[in-house]
Order: sequence, then C-alpha cells, then structure tokens
Amino acid sequence: MKENILRATFGSPDRPLRLGDKDIPAYVLEDGTRVLVLGGMLKALNMKMGSAGKKTIGDRLSKFVNTRGIKPYVSNDLMDRITNPIKFGPPTGGVAYGYEATVLADICDIVLESRKSGSLNFQQEHIAMQCEI
Repeated sequence: MKENILRATFGSPDRPLRLGDKDIPAYVLEDGTRVLVLGGMLKALNMKMGSAGKKTIGDRLSKFVNTRGIKPYVSNDLMDRITNPIKFGPPTGGVAYGYEATVLADICDIVLESRKSGSLNFQQEHIAMQCEI
C-alpha cells in the first residue's frame, strides 16, 4: 500500500519565516498544516544538529526535551508530536520531515518554564534566551 504523503502548497527555502535574526524554512501543507523542518526548528532554538540528529528523525529534539530539567514540563501530546514528525513533499521535490509550527512555541514555553523553576541546565541557558525571542 502506498503511503499518502502530503505536498507543501506554500513555502520555499528562499522565502523563509524570519524569527528574530533566524531564517526558518516554513511550509503550508495541502491540508493547511503549517510545518517547520528539523533544521529550522533547531536553528530557531539556537541548537546544533549534533550526533543525536543523525540516527533517527527527531532524535535531537527528543533527546533535548527528555533532559532532566525539561522533561517534567513535556506533555504526552507534545512528546508524540516531536517523536512523530510529519513526512511531506516540499515544492523542491523529494521528502522532508516537519513539525507543526505550534511545536516550536510549545518547546519555548516548556524551556522558559523550566528556567523559571530553576531546573534548566546552565548549558541550556542560550536556548532559553532564544526562546524569549
């Protein structure tokens, strides 16, 4: 059975979403879902791809939200949306994996909540500063 992959109807790498000083590739899928690709999510959060992102799609974000100081603030729904990115066809062809654009705001909320409670790791402070933007 052939997998049904949604196509992006809007968006392109040369017309990114601008968040602060970061350009983030963003797409709108044919069902109206707005998505950001993994690289864009990491860039928006001021994170590097790192070795965790090379094994499985979403590993880097999953590993990040599973850290001791952040995990208590992550809902099951958010974890599901991070660990199960949306496979889609970008206008440039091929296949890409994206996350609902709201996932970025949700991650920012939990990072800032973690920092507010004092449980954010000092090595993650630069991410919290980016989340404020």
